[in-house]
Amino acid sequence: MGTLALLSARHPGLRLVDFLGFSTRAHRLMAGEDLVHPLYPVGYPALLGILQSLGITPILAGRALSVTAGGLAVGVTTRWFGAAAGLWLLVQPVFLTYGSTEGTDLAAFSLGFAALWARSNERPGLAGALAGLATLTRFTSAALLPALLLPPLHTTARKRATVRTLIAFAAMTTPHWLVTLATGAPLLPDQSGNFAIGANAVVHGLGWDTIARIPAGLRTASPFLFSGPGVGLGLLVLLGVGAFAVHQRSTRLADPVVRLLLWGLLHWGLVAAAFANARLVLPSRLCFALGLGLALRTRPRLLLAGSVALGLWTLPPSWNASDSETRLARIVSALEQLDGPLRTGHFLTSDPWVYRQNGAYLQTGTPLRELGGDPRTIDAVQLARFARQRGYTLVVLDSGRIGRTYPGLLPLFEAPEQAEALGLSPVTRVPGYRVFAVQPEESP
Repeated sequence: MGTLALLSARHPGLRLVDFLGFSTRAHRLMAGEDLVHPLYPVGYPALLGILQSLGITPILAGRALSVTAGGLAVGVTTRWFGAAAGLWLLVQPVFLTYGSTEGTDLAAFSLGFAALWARSNERPGLAGALAGLATLTRFTSAALLPALLLPPLHTTARKRATVRTLIAFAAMTTPHWLVTLATGAPLLPDQSGNFAIGANAVVHGLGWDTIARIPAGLRTASPFLFSGPGVGLGLLVLLGVGAFAVHQRSTRLADPVVRLLLWGLLHWGLVAAAFANARLVLPSRLCFALGLGLALRTRPRLLLAGSVALGLWTLPPSWNASDSETRLARIVSALEQLDGPLRTGHFLTSDPWVYRQNGAYLQTGTPLRELGGDPRTIDAVQLARFARQRGYTLVVLDSGRIGRTYPGLLPLFEAPEQAEALGLSPVTRVPGYRVFAVQPEESP
């Protein structure tokens, strides 16, 4: 946990844009609002809301949850496969990144992985409860269920234990499903409202169109999945160890292999139904990478040497802050220096990452795409008119998106001193950004 905490302190600003939505929803949940969301379950924002209501800043609260989850995952790995395997997991680049970043991804993996360990070690009630918590963190964690319903292979199969797993899972998740039914919301996640997914293809539950895309989606997700160190080799090792365990009739060795393979493969398939990136394939990537940790648990020195070598390669990039982080921190700081209505009013922005803290939660700006129409034809006069009509006090523009998508707004960067004649007053600037106040409409 210390390593992840240090990395988190090294990157104090926002690193996951989805967290802005989590923070806002967390604030609404504390007021009894937004209990059901078509994209995200209620568990993570509810816990985040409790921390925010205690006065903990949103990003610090999110980081605390991720660092704690990282400690849980490393601890379970150490208990299951040995300390060297725990270190092997820790130095995986995706683990270092998301274990020190606000967001749901590592929390869902850690709870799910702990559920696998509990089921393998004949703790069915704990396994079901942990799987329920993982599902309330990310819906895709439901891919755990087949791996949990399988009784421990090294003991006499007991149907009663499987029933206890299901009961514990249901006890954790049933309140969510009841509220969903009561509000008329869809039981299955509806990703059609997700702009990133909808830009590729609309996903409505498990319709045929969604299922038919899975083969192509598996190919698309593969580069993200197997780009991690030891992932491809780990998958091959899992398959090899599984075959060896079957040949030797070693059910104790086969048990963790089957569980890791089942969860990793099923999660890969769920991601393939929508869209993939390195973050979304995190559970599959870590399950497969742990194949080496499992295979080498009887050779801890060899695994330790490999982990140290990998850490020397992955830690420096994880430590360094990116240029985009630095730019975002500067514009957020600039917005915090404003006074009066400019400090608290709603704002339009071309960059969805820009935010400011509004009391206990992070406030996002309204994206420029809300103007509608062809973005290439929008000019400063239209922008100012729209902002006045909607009551916005501020406009935040970034040069990258303006140059690519809104060329009609480039004069605001090239000659910002002329903006007042167009209805916008320059307020402040940082490299890559311009901030304008919206002038009130002149009285006739």
